[in-house]
Amino acid sequence: MRLRALMDFFFPRQCVVCGRNLAIEEHFLCSCCLLGMPVVRYVSYEDNPMAQTFWGLVPFERAAAIFHYRHDSALSRLLFEMKYHHNPRICYEMGRLMATKMLARGFFDGVDVIVPIPLAEERRRERGYNQSECLARGIADVTGLPVSVDSVVRMISNPSQ
Repeated sequence: MRLRALMDFFFPRQCVVCGRNLAIEEHFLCSCCLLGMPVVRYVSYEDNPMAQTFWGLVPFERAAAIFHYRHDSALSRLLFEMKYHHNPRICYEMGRLMATKMLARGFFDGVDVIVPIPLAEERRRERGYNQSECLARGIADVTGLPVSVDSVVRMISNPSQ
C-alpha cells in the first residue's frame, strides 16, 4: 500500500474515463465514474433480455450483462478505450469487476471453464490483443476457473458489429 502511494505521488494513475487521479483503492475507474455506470439488475440469469437475444441461436444455460450500453455514457468511452487504444489492462479489470458482481449471485455455479470467443486474425493484428480473452482472464482471477483459449476456433471473419 505504501509503495502504491509513493508510485501514485510520482506517477499518478488516472481514471480512464474522466482523467481524475485515482485513489489508492481505485484500479482504473474513479468512484464517480463507476457509480455513474448504468447497472443491469436481472432477477434471473436464464430469462432476461441478454439471454433472450440468444434464444434459438445457440445452446446455453445462462447469460448476463452487468451494464446497459448507452452511446453517451462513461461505459461507451470505456469500451472505446478497450477496443481502440490498446489497453488490455482495462479488459482484465472489467473482467474482475464483472466476476465480483456475478460471483455473489451464483452465476458461476457449475461452470467448469471460461472459453473466450476468438477474434478474427485481422482484428487481432489491428487491436493487438483479444478483448474477450482479457475479460476471461480477469474473470478467472476472481473465480479461480481455468481459461481455455483453444476450445473454439474462428472459421470466418464476421463484419464489425
